[in-house]
Amino acid sequence: MHTTPEMNADIVAILRTSDSQPCLYAALRIEELEAIVDKLPKTADGVWIVLGMDVVTHMMTDGWQPNRILGMFLREGVLWLDMGRGAKVRPCNCFSTREAAEAAGGKTDG
Repeated sequence: MHTTPEMNADIVAILRTSDSQPCLYAALRIEELEAIVDKLPKTADGVWIVLGMDVVTHMMTDGWQPNRILGMFLREGVLWLDMGRGAKVRPCNCFSTREAAEAAGGKTDG
């Protein structure tokens, strides 16, 4: 079942109202897992990045273009996405959709 961070926070709050050890343990595990998920790479609009997903990136000469993430690598501690054909971008410079890029006015953190 897919849940959102908000749903997980509600579940944790409900679990913490119990004195039951299994409920308190479940609340702790949810919080631990949320902390791990928060560290996963995300696009500029906050969507988790996975290999093979399509994203929209701004290529200098062509404007916003759809690209598929073919690989990920670290260079000097910075995560880069490999789009193939020599194109490499940082996650903060891509969006999950063209609509998200346009809604943000193309502003990124990178």
